[in-house]
Amino acid sequence: MKLGMINSAWEQHGVGLVDGLKKTKELGFDCVDIF
Repeated sequence: MKLGMINSAWEQHGVGLVDGLKKTKELGFDCVDIF
């Protein structure tokens, strides 16, 4: 099983796509759903 996150979670808080992807990796998520 992998832990995933949707990128709009960052977008709602004013964090850009690239920065959000970096932060998602730092937090230990395995994958991202990009919408």
